[in-house]
Amino acid sequence: MKKYDNKDWARLTFVYHGTVLPRIWRRLLAIALIALAVQLLSLVGIRIPKFESLGHTLIGLSLGLLIVFRNNSSYDRYWDGRKSFGAILNAGRSLVRAAVAYTNESKEMATLVTAYVVATKSRLRGETATEKLQEILAPSQMALVHQTKNVPLAIGIQISTFIHKHLEAGIITPEQTISMENLVTELSNNLSACDRIRNTPIPFCHAAHINQLLFIYLATLPLVLVPVASWTGIAISVIIAFGLIGIDAAGIEIEDPFGRDLNDLPIDDLCASFEYDVEFLVTHIMHNH
Repeated sequence: MKKYDNKDWARLTFVYHGTVLPRIWRRLLAIALIALAVQLLSLVGIRIPKFESLGHTLIGLSLGLLIVFRNNSSYDRYWDGRKSFGAILNAGRSLVRAAVAYTNESKEMATLVTAYVVATKSRLRGETATEKLQEILAPSQMALVHQTKNVPLAIGIQISTFIHKHLEAGIITPEQTISMENLVTELSNNLSACDRIRNTPIPFCHAAHINQLLFIYLATLPLVLVPVASWTGIAISVIIAFGLIGIDAAGIEIEDPFGRDLNDLPIDDLCASFEYDVEFLVTHIMHNH
């Protein structure tokens, strides 16, 4: 995620890196060339068919509503992803805190929960975290991980095993067991929510229709504006294209919030903060305890 000062008007206005401009400038150039061609043809006396502005305006209104709808859907996915991933981190911290308070083996719980977060991040990005997990987990713990494609699930099972081992040993009470198992369930539920966001994009027919209608509207826009506004119509066409294409591209960029795009969620920073908190709980709190 790109960090910025929302009160710095100049830096927000005249910025390139981190915006949608690198992704859309070629399409803007294409619209400019179409508009320029229309203007040049009219100057040499070639009659250009004039589109009725009212019909074009009505199409533009409908297109604007569709793009706003898609943008809202993308932002909902972005925010839901932030809440669900944050809930995983919160549940993980609570599990480690409970292990510190109730048991004498909080380091094992910290290791398992950290591995769960690492595996979740890799799963949401479509990556493998085998090397990182081998640094965290013991060979016996890795054995179960190698048996499934859902690595967080395998680690979640081991977290539950840790809890019930301490229940059977009489170290924790049934009430404490229920409390900790509820946190494990929260891990699983929010992982499912993140999977839903990642694996269920905007329906293809909807995305394709918006792109097709946007192309038709912008490609014919110079036929409406240039005969009326001449050279100014070229600039107006590009500005309108910048607004519509840019808003659509911004929605597409945040549609999958777990990736590595500059405007995606800062998952790496969140995980680093989580690992610091867990280390603090185990080393400082446990030592004082």
